[in-house]
Formats: sequence, C-alpha cells, structure tokens
Amino acid sequence: MAIEDSNFYHHHGINPVGVVRASIKNFQQGRTVEGGSTLTMQLVKNLFLSPERALSRKAAEAVLALRLEQIFKNQILEMYLNQVYWGHNTYGVETAAQSYFNKPAEKLNLAEASMMAGIVQAPEEFSPFISYELAKQRQALVLNRMEQLNWITPAEAQLSASRFT
Repeated sequence: MAIEDSNFYHHHGINPVGVVRASIKNFQQGRTVEGGSTLTMQLVKNLFLSPERALSRKAAEAVLALRLEQIFKNQILEMYLNQVYWGHNTYGVETAAQSYFNKPAEKLNLAEASMMAGIVQAPEEFSPFISYELAKQRQALVLNRMEQLNWITPAEAQLSASRFT
C-alpha cells in the first residue's frame, strides 16, 4: 500500500488529489508518466473494464470504485493482491510468494514483502529474476516510502534493504 495507494484507508475509492496531481504531471510531460488510480480503481479496471485509455472508461472506473468501496472496503486489498499479475505467468500473492521466495505469503518478512511490493507495478521489468539490481532499487523505494509514512522505523528499513545482497 505504501507504494501503490498510501491513502487507501482515507478515501472512498477515488483520490481526487492523486488524479489532479497525475493529470498535471502527464500534461506537463505530454504523455502518461503517472497514474492517479487507487488500488480500488485498478481492481475495477482489471476485473470489469478494458485497458483502453479513454475518459469514458476512467469515469466508469471511478463510479464502480466508489460502489465497490461501499460494499467491500475490507476485502479490496486481498482481492487486488490475489488477481494482480506478478510476472512469470504468476497471478495471486500466494503463487508469487512461492515463486519468488519458496514460502507462503504469510511467512514473508519485511525485506521479501517490500521486494514483492516493488515488483507489482511492472513485474517483468522489476523481477529479481530479470534484473536483481532494479528489483533492489524498487525495494528501497518501497522501504523509504514506508519509513516516510512512519509505518516502519529507519532501522527496520535499513535492515530490510540490506537483506538479499
């Protein structure tokens, strides 16, 4: 959540500030460089909508995300983690944990979980099987964000970043 949607528990499916921020950055760059979607919006897109980039799809995504949060707020993170693609023909967090670390997701330590959190945005590109160095950079980004949010201590971030080296 730290890297994908750190405001997950503070919004109702859409994050207007995130949408505006992403729109401004994308306009400035003249192309899509940042998304403004919440985890819920990503789940809605993956489950119910096409990947086409259109304003009408984004509007439908927002409406469905609002409704999904009203009904399933406590299950959305689990649904997202279990339907998202993790790379190397792997779907679902349990299968990914087994594939990357040979253990169930509930047994992952902070270093392993932060590595997986870094992978999810672009699993083939950030896979430690493809580019260990890039995967470590993504892991550090996740740990730094968790530290900024005061979800972990600087010592925990440093210890977890030093694992797997």
